[in-house]
Amino acid sequence: MRKVFLLLAIALVFSIVFAESAVGEAKYERLVCESNFAKANVDNVVEVVPSASIILTPMVDSIDEDLISIADYVSEMSDSNKMAQDGLNIMIMEVSQSIRSLNQETQTQVRDGLRAMDNNLRRETMPLLKTDFDELKTEFVECKIEALKKLSLAKVEGLNQIIAAWEERMALFQSKGLDITAMEAIVVEAEAQVIDPLNTAIEAEDTNASRNYCLFNGCDIVNFHFAAKMEAAKLEAIISKIDSNTTDANILAITAQAQIKVDEAQEEIEQLGNNKFPNGENSIWQKLNSAANDIGQVLKPIDSNVPKPPVTMPPEPNNPNVPDINEGSGVQWKN
Repeated sequence: MRKVFLLLAIALVFSIVFAESAVGEAKYERLVCESNFAKANVDNVVEVVPSASIILTPMVDSIDEDLISIADYVSEMSDSNKMAQDGLNIMIMEVSQSIRSLNQETQTQVRDGLRAMDNNLRRETMPLLKTDFDELKTEFVECKIEALKKLSLAKVEGLNQIIAAWEERMALFQSKGLDITAMEAIVVEAEAQVIDPLNTAIEAEDTNASRNYCLFNGCDIVNFHFAAKMEAAKLEAIISKIDSNTTDANILAITAQAQIKVDEAQEEIEQLGNNKFPNGENSIWQKLNSAANDIGQVLKPIDSNVPKPPVTMPPEPNNPNVPDINEGSGVQWKN
């Protein structure tokens, strides 16, 4: 029984690292599209309103410096460093705001510059600016579509990595006697509800693809809550294995208490459906962590080297279309 319990202790603290570097690169490319569009528009405005360069050029230089920093950050970012991933999202949000400020100031400068022109020059200049702007916008839209497609493909690649990692670990669990039936069913359902429709949307060039289908949490249509479902199924399998290997009344009482919490968490997951987690405290993960703590009370005394839970909420991937530090998935992806 000692050997069995040591295995269960390892399973209890199992976690997955989500590969974020490809997503980070794709987010950076999308940001470059926005920056290039804004800077090219500044160049066109400065040609007809030279005085605008006094205010706009320093803003452009600042954005360029920030983009260099982000490029360096992305190139050195580790897939396993969640803090680095969140840091990148914050940096991207800050530069996005700088680009919006540049666009707003560019509009102000061109408006003031046109007002200062005589009527004839204004009538000649306005159509030229509009033509240039429309051409730049067309290029920007094409660039952004490609960047968003790359983001979606990076997301699919990352989600497949998560599934593959779980399948590898599940095979190990099964070889040691754990019942993985429930976990296998969750994987099949995740592929049907998230990965397959996400691939279909990408093939249809739906730029909102990665906004709509989340393996974890944070999307507009499907939030599968894979991490929570798999954690519940894993804990349930561990409880079942413990119960089948002991007649100790104290241990059985603890596992019964843990099972109640897992049942309550699974009921909440079912009620949540495809909706996002509500803001504030997450009672589902509170229950799962508490159940893991209960199980840890059984497993910890078996060997002093066994790490003690709680199991923390895995990162749920960050939605790649929106700079965000919340599609937290460990798997951490903004789910």
